[in-house]
Amino acid sequence: MSVLAHPGEATVAGSDRKDLALFYCAESHRLYQTHYAQKLYFTRLARKYGASHQEIADVYGVTEAAVRSMLKRNGGEG
Repeated sequence: MSVLAHPGEATVAGSDRKDLALFYCAESHRLYQTHYAQKLYFTRLARKYGASHQEIADVYGVTEAAVRSMLKRNGGEG
C-alpha cells in the first residue's frame, strides 16, 4: 500500500496522484508555518517574562544558539 493510499486509490490516475501529493505538501507547509509562528510568539513571550535563552532551548530540545538564531532571524533580539 502506498503512502497516498486511500479508498478508491485504484481509480486515481497518475496526474491525480501528483495533485494529491502536492496538496499534502502544501498542507504540510501550512501547518509548519502555523507551528513556527506560534513557537516564535511563545519564545518572545518567554523572553519578555524573563526566561533565558537556555531555559527556552531546554524546553524545545535545541541549543541556546538555535533559540538566539530564531529570534535574530525574525527581527527579535538574539
